Amino acid sequence: MLRELHIRNYALIERLECQFMPGLNIVTGETGAGKSIIIDAVCTVLGGRATVDSIKGGAEGALVEACFEVEPDSPVGRLCTELGYPPEDGLLILTREVNRSGRHRCRLNGRVVPLHILADVGQALVDIHGQHDHQSLLRAETHGDFLDAFIGDEALSLRRRLEARLVEYRQIVDRLHKWQDMLAGRARDRELLLHQVDEIRGARLQPGEDERLEQERRVLQNAHALYEGVMGAYEILYGSQLSAAGLLGQGTATLGSLVRMDESLTPLWESLQSSQILVQEIARELRTYGEAIEARPGRLEEVEERLELINHLKRKYGRTIEEIIAKEAEMAAALELEEKQDEEHKELQARAETLRGELKRLAGELSALRRSHAARLEEAVGRELEELNMPRARFQVAFLANEGGTSLGDGVRITGRGAERIEFLIAPNQGEEPKPLIRIASGGEMSRIMLALKTILAKGDHVSTLIFDEVDAGIGGHTADKVAVRLARLARNRQVLVVTHLAQVASMADSHYRVQKEQSDGTTKVNLTRLEKDEALEELARMLGGNEVTARQHARELLNRAGRIKQLAG
Repeated sequence: MLRELHIRNYALIERLECQFMPGLNIVTGETGAGKSIIIDAVCTVLGGRATVDSIKGGAEGALVEACFEVEPDSPVGRLCTELGYPPEDGLLILTREVNRSGRHRCRLNGRVVPLHILADVGQALVDIHGQHDHQSLLRAETHGDFLDAFIGDEALSLRRRLEARLVEYRQIVDRLHKWQDMLAGRARDRELLLHQVDEIRGARLQPGEDERLEQERRVLQNAHALYEGVMGAYEILYGSQLSAAGLLGQGTATLGSLVRMDESLTPLWESLQSSQILVQEIARELRTYGEAIEARPGRLEEVEERLELINHLKRKYGRTIEEIIAKEAEMAAALELEEKQDEEHKELQARAETLRGELKRLAGELSALRRSHAARLEEAVGRELEELNMPRARFQVAFLANEGGTSLGDGVRITGRGAERIEFLIAPNQGEEPKPLIRIASGGEMSRIMLALKTILAKGDHVSTLIFDEVDAGIGGHTADKVAVRLARLARNRQVLVVTHLAQVASMADSHYRVQKEQSDGTTKVNLTRLEKDEALEELARMLGGNEVTARQHARELLNRAGRIKQLAG
């Protein structure tokens, strides 16, 4: 609820500070006293239109600040928490500054916020009804909310389920659209990737293979010279009686006979034996090497072809075999990812189709439920309007196709409020065709229509503060009594602030405030004062007019009657 209001240098208000109370807060004052200025200031701090014209003459800027008591788990408390501005100690402080320089500053609990944040929070905190653009009935998109609140939990549950499915569906559709852009040329790219991976895998490359082949090619290119040289070396080492191995054998035999005479020659004899064995092994390896070269006449061609393949792959995929293998792994991973993405894409398409069906079903159920209760709301509002001096008014709930929203195909467009727009129509006078409420209802009529709706929907409405301006326009007598009783009833479970000219309405006040315009030092000032019991009696007498004694007596009777009505209402 609205707990405190601070206004500085706004229009005729130099400085105003006021505390409001729970229940029915009544604001009265003479015509032209400045009641509308206070309501305009409240609209400003709630995110409404503000211009430099609202700044008091001689001042550089105006400031309006409103302090609200908010439960953290209330709808507005949750909204502020979601926006990142949770209530502090159960309080929300909205501040709006308007400067002649054109710079407007908005704050929420002392933190600078965009105007739209202030407006969103303001709409959740307060409904203003009268000659102001803040009232929710002027926003046709809220009419479905009124109907759903009238229906109750069944409609609200369907709405929550529909909204949750729609959020998921929009997210999936957005992902699918992005996928379509990505998939546009991917089929061709996939074929290329498959070919490239197959090309690399088919080569069966081994790390370091190119270096080994280069070495082998050098050998094969010099095969004849190597063969001749190796076999020549073999002949020298082992191939004749005068070979190194033969001579070492003779030396070993001679030294062996001498060892029997002098054992000190044994180490030399053993070394000579080892040399003979080493020469024999080298000779055998040389012969094996030569025979291998001679036995591979087509190997050079094979090596050349293999190196050509490797160099071809290097030109396409990397400077080294290791880079080529890494490139193949990268492309294979991309193909694997694409396969997973294709599966995910199919799953998303299937989920989107399922959600599309669920959304159509939920929207259909909600639409059928609304249509089955629309006539009941029309009748209930009609009865209330008759009591509020609009006896010939005809209220109608219209079902219109959505112009925006998300398309589900088959001509169905859906928003979080369902598959249709709900708009309230009214024919204020007999013989007229119902037309959109926002186009033909006057401020006073709009306030009474809202009073009728709020009375009917009292339990389902979450806005904690209602402000009615000109709710008494064009009424009096018995109708004024009815309006007063309904306002008092409405204020039993929320804060209601009413600007009124009617004593019958003012007599129902739980807290009564008077607006006065004062002339001082050549300037005009507006003050708002909470009245004590005796002061409220005098204000009612002023409103009633006529003989002072009679007016005071009538005022006392109105207050006594109001007390009895409140007592009976419990």
